[in-house]
Amino acid sequence: MDGLKHCAGGAAEKEILKAKVFVPGHISGFFQPFLHENPLRCGSRNCGPCTEAGVKTQVTLRKSEKRNIEIEINGKRCEAKTSRWVAEKLLPEGWSATIEHLTEVPVGAGFGVSGAGALGVSIGLVRALGLKMRRSEIIANAHVAEVICRTGLGDVNAQSTGGLVIGVKPGAPPYGKTRKMKLNGNFLIVCCTLGEIKTSSILREEEFIKRAKELGGDAMRRILASPTISNFLQISRDFAEKLGLMSKELREMCDMAVREGALGASQAMLGKTVFAFCNQKNAKKVENLFREVGGETLITRISKGGASSISFPMDNLV
Repeated sequence: MDGLKHCAGGAAEKEILKAKVFVPGHISGFFQPFLHENPLRCGSRNCGPCTEAGVKTQVTLRKSEKRNIEIEINGKRCEAKTSRWVAEKLLPEGWSATIEHLTEVPVGAGFGVSGAGALGVSIGLVRALGLKMRRSEIIANAHVAEVICRTGLGDVNAQSTGGLVIGVKPGAPPYGKTRKMKLNGNFLIVCCTLGEIKTSSILREEEFIKRAKELGGDAMRRILASPTISNFLQISRDFAEKLGLMSKELREMCDMAVREGALGASQAMLGKTVFAFCNQKNAKKVENLFREVGGETLITRISKGGASSISFPMDNLV
């Protein structure tokens, strides 16, 4: 995907338009779901870091008599329903689109891949076609796609800003509101994924939603009262334990990481993934411990910035 030429301002070169976008990953340590009949108001309050490892999206458009959308994730053709929803909404007649996602984080493991893909498509199509669209609308398109496809509730807003984000109010812009936490220290995030959890299935369980809303409300009160990294990690662990998704194996991995010097560790929502905040000295030790368990490991950092077109900064949108 490197070295591809972006057609500035949406001007076609041999009737081919291209755009390339990066969106950070996002880990929710805890969340409080809010379901609403209006998808713009539906979402969650949450807290967690955006990660430097994320999703690269390339959008290639060609003039075509019949509108067609093809999507690949890591070189394999797939449905990618959340990305497709955005493409169906924005792609005009007379164009075909090839959308390629390259993921630097595991899929279905609590890293916000579906939200990153949807936001990448939303930015990419607006850039490639030269559409006049507000930044808030671009974000809202991706958020609504997540809600309708039941692939997430609160990743997109965080991924649009970057940092360690508190989702203060649920929903897409202008309803959803976020706040960045102050970062003291240069932490590494060491992750280990043991498998997938189908978000769409869990978000259909009424009892789970009810329990998450109650526990998430308590978690949000605690983080807003004391928005520190150590508090975020402790609240995340408490939330994961009480929610009931944390297996014995994940719990033991969290404990191992802390014994090895991690500031704290918990489970990414919603995935079979452990994340641990570490310093430079103990990050590799924690990763080696995770590797012994046999999962897929990753070391990344907190992303300071949010989603952006690689050719143009996102802040330049109207």
